[in-house]
Amino acid sequence: MTLPGPMTLLPISGAAALLVAMLIVVSIRRVRANKRVALAQAKETALIDQIEARIDGLAQRLEGHQTLMMNRLHDDIRGLQSDMDWLAGERMIEEAIAMAHAGQQPAAISDELGLSMDAAETITRFRKH
Repeated sequence: MTLPGPMTLLPISGAAALLVAMLIVVSIRRVRANKRVALAQAKETALIDQIEARIDGLAQRLEGHQTLMMNRLHDDIRGLQSDMDWLAGERMIEEAIAMAHAGQQPAAISDELGLSMDAAETITRFRKH
C-alpha cells in the first residue's frame, strides 16, 4: 500500500473544509429559523393574551348588564304582583258586598271568599249602604 501524496491530500482537505463550512452555514440557518419561530410564537402568545383580556372584559360587562336587567325585571314583577293583589282585594270586597246584599251570612261569606270573620261581619253590617 502506498501513502497518499501531497496532491491527494489537497482535494481531501479542501473537501473537508468545504464540508465544515457547509455544516456551519446550515447550523446558522437553523439557529436563525429557530429564532424566527420563537419570535412568531411570542407574538402569537401576546395576541392570545390580548384576546383573552378583551373576552374577560366583555364577559364582565355582559354579566353586569344581565344583573341589571334581572333586577329591573324583578322590580316589574313585584309591581305587577302588588297591582294584582290590590285588584284581587278590591274584587273580593265587591263580591263580599254583593253576597251580603243577597242575604248571605258572614260565615258563608268568610268561607266562600277567604275573608276573615271580622271583615265578613263588617261588610254584612254595612250592606245596606
